[in-house]
Amino acid sequence: MTVYSMEQVVFRRRSVRNYDLKHAVPDETGDLIAAAVDRFQPGVSGADVGAELIPADDVAEVYAKPDRVQAPCYLALLAQDAPHALVDVGRLGGSIALTLASQGLGTCFLGTMRPKSSSTFGLPYAITIAFGYQRDDIILHDEPNQSDRLPLGAVLVAPDGELTDTQKAIALVNAGRVAPSAMNKQPWRIAPEDGLVSIWRKKPPLLARGVMNHLQQIDCGLCLASIEAEAMVLGHHPTATRLPEGQRGTQVENCLYEGTILLEPDAMDRLIARHDMTGTETSMATAAENPTPEEHV
Repeated sequence: MTVYSMEQVVFRRRSVRNYDLKHAVPDETGDLIAAAVDRFQPGVSGADVGAELIPADDVAEVYAKPDRVQAPCYLALLAQDAPHALVDVGRLGGSIALTLASQGLGTCFLGTMRPKSSSTFGLPYAITIAFGYQRDDIILHDEPNQSDRLPLGAVLVAPDGELTDTQKAIALVNAGRVAPSAMNKQPWRIAPEDGLVSIWRKKPPLLARGVMNHLQQIDCGLCLASIEAEAMVLGHHPTATRLPEGQRGTQVENCLYEGTILLEPDAMDRLIARHDMTGTETSMATAAENPTPEEHV
């Protein structure tokens, strides 16, 4: 079994849809998932979130597709019906996916396949992760940043359009930029500031807001998870949170605030002190277009 570093999987992970159904997943994989769930802190919402393994024969498609993903294992992500809980679902799912990728296992987030019955889970169903060994053993891109993603300038938000010395967290922004998202919509806008990185979500079209609001909150959690993982690689001690209004720094036009990664324990104190000195927040517009939609990639 090939083992990868977290640095490798953050920037080179790829969604896997072609699994070797005859290659059994190691028994200890369940322990890795359980450990990830146990140590997870739902800092954005404070809601209960969780995960449950589901048998392959208990997974059904919401609608039939000729290229259905067939995997040896599936994991249901669950969340309490509470504000912003889906962001923490994405964070938990992102953490699990990166952990599995580090063990040589491919993953794919599926919004079109769900358990036939979720009444025994104890928490509402949110989304499914398929996982297992890929047929060609290629679960990572050959080089970093090969994913079909928006350019850095399209997702990066900086006051006055320029990065200051306190905003040169390009590795963190890139980590969030390459996270997977539903239909490759990449709804996040990423605003690094002194000691923290905030995520804002581009509002979907009015007619698509029902389903897309659900999926894109999860997407933003996936983005936060990638930033958290890279922050730890860089030696930070990240914590996810949801800042109160008035302390969110850069405000992003036509976007909804979804959460913040505090890079160090004292980052919140510095933010409050900075806000007290200025008493204002900066407004910044983003208007990049998304590429042609695909599935969760």
